[in-house]
Amino acid sequence: MTLVTAGRVGKAHGRDGSFYVDGADHPLVEGTEVVLASRAHRVARRAGGDDRPLIQLSGLGDRDAVAPLRGELLLVEV
Repeated sequence: MTLVTAGRVGKAHGRDGSFYVDGADHPLVEGTEVVLASRAHRVARRAGGDDRPLIQLSGLGDRDAVAPLRGELLLVEV
């Protein structure tokens, strides 16, 4: 399995654990599996533009869970 960078966790948006992806290098469509801080998650919701997607990951339930992850790499398998 080869993992590549898909972007970084950006600013949290709302209260549901959604956040912007900074430097997005992958479409990150719903259902995509990503690795964040050594844990696998799935993209549960995707909005925003291709240059700055807004996503919510499974297992990150609220804004407080996302805040300490800001700046962390989002990795996807290629």
